Amino acid sequence: MEIYLKLLLMLIFSLLIPLGMILLQKLLSPKLTDYGDKLKPYESGEVPITDAWIRYPIRFYIVAFLFLLFDIETAFIFPFAVVFKRLGLFAIIETFIFIFILLIGWLYLYRKKAYKWE
Repeated sequence: MEIYLKLLLMLIFSLLIPLGMILLQKLLSPKLTDYGDKLKPYESGEVPITDAWIRYPIRFYIVAFLFLLFDIETAFIFPFAVVFKRLGLFAIIETFIFIFILLIGWLYLYRKKAYKWE
């Protein structure tokens, strides 16, 4: 029971200390009412020409997704390549199944023309 009391006290203090710091900052900080130029985006000391919130085409997100997909593939294949000689036949078959599934995904994206930039 004593260990639960210590855990409860630690939980209470871990919540009270950050909340107290936030409250103290709100009470002691100077109050700014005129934000003016502070809310404008900073562009290397230059006056902003256009709005900083531009919309990126969905194409960039598809390319980023493809990069992550094949980056994760590399993260899974690299450890296999390091210990290739020590693995048994079952692990080698599993790796080829993994590569085959990735190949199916690559062919699907190729047929959907995800690799063509237009």
